[in-house]
Amino acid sequence: MKISDAVRLSMSIPLFFRAIFLDQQGNLVKKPGNRTDVDVLVDGGLLANFPIDLFDHAR
Repeated sequence: MKISDAVRLSMSIPLFFRAIFLDQQGNLVKKPGNRTDVDVLVDGGLLANFPIDLFDHAR
């Protein structure tokens, strides 16, 4: 993967940047249309901004 693509994938924040689509072979897809073999990538901070489950263990 090109460095520029990896940097762009790491900043896929909705409403600020367009969504990035990746096919099963790991290639970027500009406009997926009706394809079902693509994944939508978003920034990890959107779903787990602070991974509290890493520190949520009884001692």
